[in-house]
Amino acid sequence: MEAAANPLSRVAGVVPARTEWMFSVVARLAGAALALGIAFDQSYNRTEVFAPVVALIAVASCIPVPVKAAGWVAGAGAGVVFYAGMVLTHLGAGVGMALAGAIAGAAAIAWSSRTGGTWPAAIGFLASAGLVGAVMLGIFFTVEG
Repeated sequence: MEAAANPLSRVAGVVPARTEWMFSVVARLAGAALALGIAFDQSYNRTEVFAPVVALIAVASCIPVPVKAAGWVAGAGAGVVFYAGMVLTHLGAGVGMALAGAIAGAAAIAWSSRTGGTWPAAIGFLASAGLVGAVMLGIFFTVEG
């Protein structure tokens, strides 16, 4: 007896791979733009440093890399936008960042499923929680109030 295919896998198979990749890139860039908006809007020094660092990581994750690493990088970039957005959900733009990160992550995982399996993007997404935590700790211990 054959198991039923995951409905999300079927949807990912119908959407063109190029479209999935572009959704991931656009959502990461939108998250970066929201992070920069937060940086300019806030007066709390640590947030003024944290938000641009997140934006820089998100933009850097959009730079073309070899296909074998692309899923990892896209997943990590999407995760950074998502988890940083979750940290900043007390702000409207933070909620937007979390949504953009979730969209970017889903699109990266769908794209990655065509090029090397879903694991690279999914693990990159989850591992980025540690990256966001490390950035937050680094800023906490180096930036005054």
